[in-house]
Order: sequence, then C-alpha cells, then structure tokens
Amino acid sequence: MLRRDRRKPTRNTHLDLTRLFDKQQQHKDFPVHNISRGGLCFSSSECFDVDERVQITVFEGQQAIHQALGRICYRTETDSGNDIYGISFLDNYILN
Repeated sequence: MLRRDRRKPTRNTHLDLTRLFDKQQQHKDFPVHNISRGGLCFSSSECFDVDERVQITVFEGQQAIHQALGRICYRTETDSGNDIYGISFLDNYILN
C-alpha cells in the first residue's frame, strides 16, 4: 500500500546531499521544491540513479532543519536540463 503524505511547498529551502558511493564525500547543494513527513522533491542538472542512497541535510535559510539517510525514489526528466527527483527518508521522518 502506498501512503501519500501531504506535501508542503518550500521557500528558501535547499538540500545538502552526499552520495554514499562517493569516496571523496563531496557535498552538493540543490533547491528543494516540496517536503513531506517521509520525503522531499528537489531539482538538479546532475544525474542520479533511482534507488541510489544519499545522505541529506535540509536547510531553511542557513539553519539545518532535518537530516536523514535517503533513497532516490523517482526521476522526472525536463526540457530545461534540471530534472526533478524524489527522495524518500529511510531512517528519520519529520514528525510535525
């Protein structure tokens, strides 16, 4: 059964993402479009694989508001080159 949590649009929110297979542990920053209790949506010109594991920190302005291990759960290609990705949180859900 697929549960749909209510997604909240975001403003001034971005994502610090580290690919778990990246030996250099490079942190990259991406804009967040919406967020829910169990995941979020972001855009990137960098390509990610569905099912790829990532470590994320979500920021509102300069303040970290959430950290989690995540999984890329979907990719929507766009004409602009900034594809839309979904991340589902694997170990730390947003409670409020």
